[in-house]
Amino acid sequence: AERPELAADPRPVIIGRDPREAPRAIVTTANDAARALGIQSGLSAAIALKRAPNALFLPPRHDVYERYSIRVMAVLREASPLVEQNSIDEAACVWPHGFESEQALALRARVLAETRISVSLGIATSSLVAKMASEAAKSRPDHVFVVQPGEEAAFLAPLPVRALVGIGPKAEARVVAQGIKTIGDLAARPPDEL
Repeated sequence: AERPELAADPRPVIIGRDPREAPRAIVTTANDAARALGIQSGLSAAIALKRAPNALFLPPRHDVYERYSIRVMAVLREASPLVEQNSIDEAACVWPHGFESEQALALRARVLAETRISVSLGIATSSLVAKMASEAAKSRPDHVFVVQPGEEAAFLAPLPVRALVGIGPKAEARVVAQGIKTIGDLAARPPDEL
């Protein structure tokens, strides 16, 4: 939003300190070109640089993010009767518009028009599945992913177990060692075994 010329720049753009200046830096976020290379929030900036040697690193600017967050949340509050803000860049909303993508696309377009911020939206019957759907939306051209009621298990089953909220690298290693690679594998295990 602050650097509109970057929209036409084909390079991966990474928000995070340049690892050549700050070796322990992490990626705060990245554009679609960087995401296509597996660069995402939380990744070591040094690893990101190896994956994208031509990437443009831009330092984080938290004061700017806070101003934009307030504006984005205001748009969401006009579209939903209940908005639960989880962080500066994430919220769960009661969605009164059903499970069709048209209203979500309209909301996304409104956020973009009013704030110049591109958002990803996930719609599902629960906030957990909606959060995971919003992650899946990041790889779609329209940045919207709808999980229809009754299709939650089918959506979740093929995802890597690491995609489940609460499974970090250490837990992932432990469950993968038990032959659990996907959320479907996890769901198939008897509760007493887990």
